[in-house]
Amino acid sequence: MIKAGLKKLGLFTFACLVLLSALSSVSPVFAQPPGLGHGFYGAVKVGGEGAAGGTVISARIDGTEYGSCTVTTPGQYALIVQNDISEGATIDFYIDAQKADQTFSFRDGWTTELDLTAPGPPVLFVSSTGGGSVTEPGEGEFTYSEGTVVDLVATPADGHEFMKWTGDVGTIADLNASSTTITIQGDYSITATFVQRRPAVPLPFPIPCFIATAAYGTPTAEEIDVLREFRDVVLLESTVGSQFVALYYRLSPPVANVIAGNGFLRTIVRELLVDPVVWVVRATGQMWRN
Repeated sequence: MIKAGLKKLGLFTFACLVLLSALSSVSPVFAQPPGLGHGFYGAVKVGGEGAAGGTVISARIDGTEYGSCTVTTPGQYALIVQNDISEGATIDFYIDAQKADQTFSFRDGWTTELDLTAPGPPVLFVSSTGGGSVTEPGEGEFTYSEGTVVDLVATPADGHEFMKWTGDVGTIADLNASSTTITIQGDYSITATFVQRRPAVPLPFPIPCFIATAAYGTPTAEEIDVLREFRDVVLLESTVGSQFVALYYRLSPPVANVIAGNGFLRTIVRELLVDPVVWVVRATGQMWRN
């Protein structure tokens, strides 16, 4: 009988040891209950108006999201910020990914009434002068999230050419390009500026290079052919270049006559003026021929 009792006691003791061993293996899980989190609630406004239903409110700490909710009652929100968060960590609030004006320090177990506001998404106002239009994104007012890169395309009308972008142009990639981008970092107003394309100045053909011809003593010198090509391919293709050519042909004949009649002067002009110009034109020929 005693043996039977001892046997039962031994079994009971063994069972207790097994149970204690099992509890000790999981006890660290229950040693610290999970944090209650920090609850927030209150009004939420965007651009002075109550946030519409469906607006997403989120809470982030150092860029990581620790809680979010969706507005169901317009103008009101409620969310819990919860996870492994250090006491006193600064919470940033976002309204549809736009940073709110308010922040708060995390306090586990607190419930805080905090009204949230945001100025509204940045607005881009696009316009153009006469002589063309902005075809991308169009003209008028557009709203974008902060940091959005927006394509800009300005298309000139017949007889006009794009000049540059004006206005709030600090984040435009290239002010002088008709096709470029702008990075939205606030409210911007920009304008595409167009100017009337001036027709090339009509000139007689063939057109002699007066000074070069006088300097080399012949109109068939190879160097003169280089200058003629540069004139036709580059200068006459732009308004400024055409005006320069027209001015040259008005002023150069009397100068050329003086050069042609003086051998010493002809040598000086050829070696110190014309030859260096020809060298530069030849050196850059690959660029302006493409």
